[in-house]
Amino acid sequence: MESAFISRERFAKNYSGLEDLLMDILGAIISRKPCTIHYNSFRSSAFKEYHVHPLHLFENDGGL
Repeated sequence: MESAFISRERFAKNYSGLEDLLMDILGAIISRKPCTIHYNSFRSSAFKEYHVHPLHLFENDGGL
């Protein structure tokens, strides 16, 4: 499981209440399964959908 995370400490963000989502992502990393991400851009009000194959959770400036 340690190989799923790349860490860089700075300002930690609070992910309380998102444990189930994080476990789903971690499960996809471990089992090498694709995920579908729904994203709402700041530039438009339209939601976008992306299909990704997560390899790692990368932490930068306290956020994933």
